[in-house]
Amino acid sequence: MTDMQADIHHLATVIGARPPLSQEADAAADYVFERLQKIGVETWREPFFSPHSTWQQIQPQIALGLIGLALTTRGKSWVRQLGLPLIGLAVWGGKQTLDGQSAWWEFIVPEQRAENVLGRIPAQEETRHRVVLIAHLDTEKVRFSAQPIVRQLMTVEPVRALQHLMIWGATLPVHKSWRWMRRLIRLAMISVSLLMGLDRLSDYSDGANDNASGVAVLLSLAEQLALHPLPYTEVIFAFTTSDTVNGRGSAELAANHLKEWQDAYWIVLDSVGSGEVCWVKENISEQPEYSVVHYVEAAAQKHRADGIMGRTLAVLNPSRPLLAHHLNAVAIMGYDRADNVPVGWHRAEDSIAIINQETLEKTKRFVQTIIQIINEQAPEKVQV
Repeated sequence: MTDMQADIHHLATVIGARPPLSQEADAAADYVFERLQKIGVETWREPFFSPHSTWQQIQPQIALGLIGLALTTRGKSWVRQLGLPLIGLAVWGGKQTLDGQSAWWEFIVPEQRAENVLGRIPAQEETRHRVVLIAHLDTEKVRFSAQPIVRQLMTVEPVRALQHLMIWGATLPVHKSWRWMRRLIRLAMISVSLLMGLDRLSDYSDGANDNASGVAVLLSLAEQLALHPLPYTEVIFAFTTSDTVNGRGSAELAANHLKEWQDAYWIVLDSVGSGEVCWVKENISEQPEYSVVHYVEAAAQKHRADGIMGRTLAVLNPSRPLLAHHLNAVAIMGYDRADNVPVGWHRAEDSIAIINQETLEKTKRFVQTIIQIINEQAPEKVQV
C-alpha cells in the first residue's frame, strides 16, 4: 500500500463517512493536521460557522420561491405583483448559497463551528509567487439524484435546477395568460424539492474518491515539497470542511484571505482517485492575462500521453466559491468518460475499492508540473 493509498484507507475506511460538522469530520481534520506536522509543515486551523447541510440551507429558498410563484398565479394584479419580490429574494439567496456564502436568511438557520486545516511551505529563496492547493475533507450522502437513470432525466444538479426554475419564474410576465407556465414551474420546483428531500434520507458515503483522494494527493505533494521547496513559490495547503454544504469551507477560506492571497493561483483537487483526469472548464469569456488555466494547459501539453484536458462536467464546479470572489482559480477532477461525472459520485460504491493508483499518480504528477511551471514562468506579483 502506497502512502497515498494509506491516507485514503485511513480517511475512508478507518474513519469512514465524514458528514459536515460531525465527529468523523473533526477526526479527519485532526489526522491531516498531525500528518502535516510530522512532515514538518507550518500548520494552523481556521474556524468558521456552517449549516449542517445544503438541504437545511436552502429550505427558506424553496419556501419563498413556492409562495412567490403561488401569488403570481392569483387573480388580482396587486397580489401577482407581490409574488415577484419574493421570487427575487429567493433567487438572490440561492445565488449566495451556490457561491458558498451565507444566504441573507441564514440568521434563522442553525449553524455549528467547523474549521479548515492549513499548511504552508515557504519558497526556498524569495517569494515571487503563491499557489493555494485545496481539497475538502467531508463527504456527501448517497444520493438518489446521482443514480444514472435519474441523471439521464435531469442533466444538472438539483440545487442548480431549483435556481434555474426560480429565475424563469421571476422573468415571466406578470399576466393572467402566463399563469399556466408559472404553475408548471411551481410543479417542477416541488418535484425537484422532493427529490432533494429524498436525497437526505440516505446514509453518507465513505468518500474514498470524493474526496479522500484529493486529500491524499495534497499530503503526498506536501511531503515532497517539504524536502525540496520551490525556489520562488510559496505553497499553501488547505483542507476544507463543510465543502459539501455548497462549498462553504472554500468560500470561508477565500473570504479570510481575499486581500492577502488575491494574487495567488488557486487549484482545487476533487475526486481524483479514479477514472480520467481533467480541469473543469468554465464559460468565462475573458480569462485574466496570467490565468492559472494557462499554466494548467501548459502542464497538460507536457503530459500529453496522460490525456488530461479541459472538460465541462455534469456536476457543480468545486472552484465556484473561489471564482465568485474573483480569484484566479481552477478545479482538477477525475471523471468517468461514459457518465461525465466522477467515478462513484455520490453513490454507495465510493469506497477504497474504486481507487486507482495510476490516476492518483497522474494527478500528482500533473499538479506538480503546474506549480513548477508557475515557479519558472509566472510574473512576479505576490504581495508578501
